[in-house]
Amino acid sequence: MTPFMAKLMRMLRRYGLPADPDAAREAMFNCLSAWDAYIYLPDDAIATLQALRQRFPTALVSNFDHPPYARGLLDRLGLTALFDYIVISGEVWVDKPDPRIFCLALDALSCAPDETLFVGDSLSTDIAGSRAVGCRPVLIDMDGRHPDYSGERITRLSELLTLV
Repeated sequence: MTPFMAKLMRMLRRYGLPADPDAAREAMFNCLSAWDAYIYLPDDAIATLQALRQRFPTALVSNFDHPPYARGLLDRLGLTALFDYIVISGEVWVDKPDPRIFCLALDALSCAPDETLFVGDSLSTDIAGSRAVGCRPVLIDMDGRHPDYSGERITRLSELLTLV
């Protein structure tokens, strides 16, 4: 059972409904199918990740409660092969900003935190979590949602190439 499925089962019970695994599974697949309509890959993502991977070890640290969907999405978008290591919170039952999820990636890549740049779009999970373990955090703020953030930021992934 994935964390997402467990959350749906808890929700059913909370509302006094039968904890029916089939109903929860159907709701989960409907939700994930709807999610697909909002997924897009920025036009510079593949080329930037390819350029980075030629020079540095790369990892993806993702908070996602249904790992099979996340892994399938990465495959469909052609991203899986662009990372040396992928850790998905739903597989390890630890979410960002918990330092343990960052440490899994750092250990897998044999990288020291103070030599690692971490890019993320969430101040509370990505930036705070990576900073807490000693990584250099970079906010990717494509839509200008964090105008008051005073740390390093990029608006396009390709800008990352000038920071490394």
